[in-house]
This record gives sequence, structure tokens and C-alpha cells, in this order.
Amino acid sequence: MKRLGFALSCVIMTAGCVQSNTQVVTVFAASSLQGAFHQLESEFANSHPEYELTFSFDSSTQLSQQIIDGAPADVFASADTNNMDLLVRNDEVAGTPEVFTTNHLQILVALSATDRIRSLADLANSDVVVVLAAPEVPLGRYTVKVLAAAGVTVLPASYETSASGVVSKISSGEADAGIVYSSDVVSAGSTAVGIGIPLDANVEVLYSIAITLRGAQHPGAVEWIKFVLSSRGQEVLQQFGFSSIGDH
Repeated sequence: MKRLGFALSCVIMTAGCVQSNTQVVTVFAASSLQGAFHQLESEFANSHPEYELTFSFDSSTQLSQQIIDGAPADVFASADTNNMDLLVRNDEVAGTPEVFTTNHLQILVALSATDRIRSLADLANSDVVVVLAAPEVPLGRYTVKVLAAAGVTVLPASYETSASGVVSKISSGEADAGIVYSSDVVSAGSTAVGIGIPLDANVEVLYSIAITLRGAQHPGAVEWIKFVLSSRGQEVLQQFGFSSIGDH
């Protein structure tokens, strides 16, 4: 019994040591990256068992401000370059941010409204319930540019604070349509339909990634960014509706 107790204590101590040796990497990322990053997380864990990833997904605007306010992020992945530049100006970034993928915008239409919405112009119709991203977040800023380029005026039923908020209201049937990232159309799956926006009215969205000052001494942060930029990382991003960095 004494030997068994000693053996069990060794097992417990070993398990504790393994757990304590696992380094947590905290990644703050734009909400539109949620599906792709969770897929990459599982693959990263297989090749890097010494690191554990934790994510905070929200609008890039919210996340950048949280980092400035002291939130413990090791990596920041933004759906624009403006919020990354804000962190650079506030000395919150270690090294040089990199563009790691690109995106475009599409119209997302609820299944119940596909007979009424076929273009941006249809979003201006009074019988169409539209939700858009708030102008202060990246998707909202891009949406303003797209509508202006198309000469379409839309009066939305609500403004959402993130891309996922727009997708949620359309997928649940609370709204007929909205403007989202191409990657959001993929994540919506069979709950809604995507309609392309002509290139002359569309925008190219550059996603940037960087290690924060907090993560500067964290090897796991470096390894995660390397994995995202790797050929496999780019392949997964494309599977989720993003475009390769070589395409911008």
C-alpha cells in the first residue's frame, strides 16, 4: 500500500508538473476569425502541445481599446490596419505587424428573403429589414464605403457591434439582410445565402497580426503567428472564406 501510495503521488506530481509547464497564449482576434482560428487551434495543439491557446473574439475596435487599457493579450489579430496602427502608436506592439489574410464584403440574406433581395439596391427597399455593423467598427467602416460607392442609402433596423452580431440576427430570422465579410457567409452555412458585391463597389479588407508587448517574451506567441502565416494556416483561412496574402 505504501508503494502504491508513493506511485500515485508521483503520478499526481507528474501530472501537475506537465500542467504547470503548459504555457497559455492569449489571442485577441476579430470576431470574423472565430471559425478559422478555432480550426487552426486544434491543429496547432497537435504540433505544439506545450502551448495552450485562449481566445477573446470581438470587434477589432473593442479589442484594441482593451489592450490599451491593460487587457492581458499576447497576440492581436485585427480585421483592419487602423486598430493595429492605434496599438503601434500607443507602444503596445512588439515588432512589425504583418498582413496575414484578406477579405471582401458580401450581402448576407436570410432564407426567407431571397426572393426580395438580389443586389445592394434592394437593401434600400422599405419592406426589407436590414442590420449593419456600427460605423465605429471595421466592418461598419467598410460597409459605409461600399454603400457610398454603389450610391445606395440604407436605413438599418439596428447597428451591431461586431460582424458576428450581424450574422446572428440574419441567421436567426430577426433581419432580412445585411452586409458582412465573405468569411461570414461561409460561417453562416445553410442558415443564410451570400450575394456578391461588384468589385467596383467592393473593398479589400487587410487583416493584420502582431505580438503585443506583453507577449514579446512568449515563444508561444511567436509560434502561433508563424503557424497562421504558414502554408497550412493560409489553407485553412481560405477554407473559411478568406483570401491568401499573396492575392492582395
